[in-house]
Amino acid sequence: MRFVLSVLVLIVFTTENVQAQKVIRSSSRIKPVWIRNVASLDRQRHTGTYEFRMVENSGESLPQLEKDRIYALGTYLESTHDISGVIERDYEDVLRGNGYTDRISNSLTFKTKTSVRTFNAVMIDNYWEQVRVPGIGIRYNYYTLYAVTDHPGDFITDDFGTTELYGARGLWRSAIVPGWGQLYKGQTVKGSLILGGCAALAGGIAVTEVLRQDCIRQISQTHEAYQKQAYAVRVNNYATARNICIGAAAALYVYGLIDSIVSPGARRITVMDRVAGGRRWSAVPAVLPEGAAGIAAVMKF
Repeated sequence: MRFVLSVLVLIVFTTENVQAQKVIRSSSRIKPVWIRNVASLDRQRHTGTYEFRMVENSGESLPQLEKDRIYALGTYLESTHDISGVIERDYEDVLRGNGYTDRISNSLTFKTKTSVRTFNAVMIDNYWEQVRVPGIGIRYNYYTLYAVTDHPGDFITDDFGTTELYGARGLWRSAIVPGWGQLYKGQTVKGSLILGGCAALAGGIAVTEVLRQDCIRQISQTHEAYQKQAYAVRVNNYATARNICIGAAAALYVYGLIDSIVSPGARRITVMDRVAGGRRWSAVPAVLPEGAAGIAAVMKF
């Protein structure tokens, strides 16, 4: 089956139109991490036979955009590999197993005047959003993440999965700076509230302690009994306010630590070396049989 690659494809490099668009709804509440930073995925590769590539196509029909995503990938391959031809064939095969999400494997063959070039690709994840574009109306933006062979004839041996959990990645950040773990996970509003709340409470602790110390100094400098009594009442009031701020700051800090582990964040990609035997391990919080808190290590083969 032959068909000419003629689709409207937009590779995400423009920011002006994105800023002018108002998102009405989307396939997930937070944009996946790979949309913001595809390059960071390269550090997770176990083999160098492929690259991660995000393609975007926009239009009025979501089902049509989902159907056309492979054409968008074809257009990218034409532009980056200096190919001008047609797709000779393509096929889709759903892969399942090992607890990983379903994926689609594609083989694209381009027939040029001088040669036939075949590329293998695996669709890793996708995300769509319905937007309102000023002067145009309602449209959809459809993002697809692929692993694509760098050279024709190469194969992809890594395995891919998705997760919304971050574990220690969010924990140690929130331990250093409250709210940093949430910001790292894409929870901008929650992270900003935790960071701002802890900063405000820290300021409250400092202010009330300064005022308390000032009242103590005033007590030592005055000789009037009624003034000493009034300052003593203020000392107690400021001490109470300081203790409330300390307790609230501690509670908010602990909440941020727990939330950084258990709450789902922006969807991210995990990469596993299939050739190495498919071993994966993880550490998660757990309650031990004695009722104490601990860490459980899990290894999957």
